[in-house]
Amino acid sequence: MDTLKKTVALAAISALSYTAAAADDANVTEHMHKHHDAMIAIQQAIIAGSLADTRESAQWLLDHEQPAGLPAAGSEFVVAMREAADGVLNAENLEAAAEATSQMGHACGNCHLATQVMVEFDEADNPSDEIKDKPHMQRHQWAADRMWEGLIGPSDQAWSRGANLLFESPIKPNVLNAHGGGEEVIGMSRRIHQLAGNATVVSNPEEKVEIYAEFIANCGSCHAELSMGPR
Repeated sequence: MDTLKKTVALAAISALSYTAAAADDANVTEHMHKHHDAMIAIQQAIIAGSLADTRESAQWLLDHEQPAGLPAAGSEFVVAMREAADGVLNAENLEAAAEATSQMGHACGNCHLATQVMVEFDEADNPSDEIKDKPHMQRHQWAADRMWEGLIGPSDQAWSRGANLLFESPIKPNVLNAHGGGEEVIGMSRRIHQLAGNATVVSNPEEKVEIYAEFIANCGSCHAELSMGPR
């Protein structure tokens, strides 16, 4: 199985399918579905500003048994993924959880490269361009999902799509003021826009990990400050 080229297709950021390449691929397919679901649950919890909601999925990623059939070339990245899951589980704040989550996505991407798994993503349509707060949040979530795909693919195209749209979608201070946001929240929003600019030009995978971690941590902190999560 180590020598076979495999294809993983992700629909948007929510569905996963795996093209069977060997008799034991069914176990690997189910495993990848569960991994994907658990990591997305963690990512969404951080973006929503809820550290507590990351724990259950992080514990599962740390404790579950690997199925038979995983390529040996990916073993070191399984270790890295578990270490990142432990980092989420024991994180004392959103920033630490976001950093560990971003590292987890990077470990997945490295594993896909090492094991010659080709990850394909559905071409998600760009969200609404109306200048209202809700579409702004939708665009930021869309960008977070594409950049996440960029990490786990890894996919430069997915990363660029998310980064470019995020950079083009700054939230105006008056929109944040309308939701009770003060200077601290406005500062978080400005920092996200700065990170988006950095993300549009970065090529180093480690720098992408750092940018993504700070991005979703700022999202979560902003939502927590405003007592609102993404809808």
